[in-house]
Amino acid sequence: MIHHFLDAQSNRQYDILLILKENAKPIKIETISEKLNVSLATIKQDLSLIEIKWGHLLSLSIIDSQKVEIKIKNNSLFQQIVGELITESVPLKWLTLMFFEPYKTLTEYADKLHVSRSTLYRTQIILEDAFETLPIHIRQRQTCFFLEGDTEDDLRKFFAAFLLESFIFPGAKVPYPDIFPKIATVITSCIFSESEIDDDQQFYFFQFLYYVSLFREYHGFANESKEFAQPLEEVTKASVSSIRFYFPTLKQEQFQQIHEGIYAHIHGWKDVEERDRVELTAFRFSKMLREKTAVQLNDKQQEFLVRLVKQIYLTEKISTTPSSVFFDRFYYFSTTVEKSNTSLFQILNAMYDCLSEEIGLDPQLHRHSVIYWLCVEIPSLLFYIPELSILIISDLGKNHGYFAARMIKNILNYDELKHLNFTIASLTDYATMNTDDFDLMIINNTQIQHPTLPIFYIDDCPQEIELYRFKKYLNRIVEQKKDVQNIC
Repeated sequence: MIHHFLDAQSNRQYDILLILKENAKPIKIETISEKLNVSLATIKQDLSLIEIKWGHLLSLSIIDSQKVEIKIKNNSLFQQIVGELITESVPLKWLTLMFFEPYKTLTEYADKLHVSRSTLYRTQIILEDAFETLPIHIRQRQTCFFLEGDTEDDLRKFFAAFLLESFIFPGAKVPYPDIFPKIATVITSCIFSESEIDDDQQFYFFQFLYYVSLFREYHGFANESKEFAQPLEEVTKASVSSIRFYFPTLKQEQFQQIHEGIYAHIHGWKDVEERDRVELTAFRFSKMLREKTAVQLNDKQQEFLVRLVKQIYLTEKISTTPSSVFFDRFYYFSTTVEKSNTSLFQILNAMYDCLSEEIGLDPQLHRHSVIYWLCVEIPSLLFYIPELSILIISDLGKNHGYFAARMIKNILNYDELKHLNFTIASLTDYATMNTDDFDLMIINNTQIQHPTLPIFYIDDCPQEIELYRFKKYLNRIVEQKKDVQNIC
């Protein structure tokens, strides 16, 4: 599949790398030329470019200008190099942009890719030829371009298969869509026989499907039977950020491996030294955790914590990962150590302090997210809160409100608990709506007041006093509800 989406030079370099990988001994440059049916001069030029970019990582050596070999010390490093080569190709760069950043003009895409509009016109022909037998299409609405599948699911599965071949099994020529019946068979057997996904190719495919789905939902694209690219209006089991419901036997530890694999393969470590340095920091942190919080970790928890710290580092490094991924993992970690909410608050702060001191990361991005406060404080109330109606208002618009509600419910699995009912409104809606039936309001504009309704204000940097006030509001609401129920 990959060959269909690469430019000519990237295609040749991709094939050269695979040939060199398959040959344990030095191979004649002339032999490579014959295998690829390309002139000797062109192959030498490609080898020169490969040597400049990745020669030191591959231990590439050219012997007497006649033979060439590489020594692969680390297979994942080779996968990363192939991934870099693939993602540098203009067709795939544009394809990825249209998937993750749709509805831009040709000029905007050309500026982002640092190419001319004419190059993109030629690229469009390449992509349309590649999509001829696939349920994927390049569409144009007025002057804006975007990708469209026969269904949103087709797009997600295509990109999952693309990532699989690009980063995990380079050269495997993963079939599309032939792989999907196999995936469906595995999913079905997992659901009905409570077995685990153990086939590498299928398990990795699921990793990338999960990643792509999270990213798409993060940008407001639903995976439901409705007009393409409409924002998701409510959380249902058809929402793929609730994809775990379709894989009830997939262990939580495997989800952690999924996330670490996603970050490592999609974004990558700068080098092995960076990865080792962060891992050493994680071990130091677990020691500090024992000393400062009296949290004793067994081997399994220690391994999980190391992965969690590495994930935080990569999340902070790229600054674009949905917060739900991190907080979902931290929430699971909190259940494994069975600590109070206060202790968990201390643990997370200590974790960020450690990363900040040891690696120099700015801890503000996630520590001060409202999702963290809700994630840490609400779980202790889950099983005795009566049904509550919460109004979320955002001056950033209703889509932002929908996103906040989905995040809160997905992290805490509210799809099953049904304790909280969210209503989303813009400031314009709020001006004319009746709020008598709501128990609590969450809003990000401190200028808005309400005479009777408890309000939790979201700002850019929540303080502990806000956390206390929010918990107090919830407790008060709970007690009031209980009193009313007792009277009735």
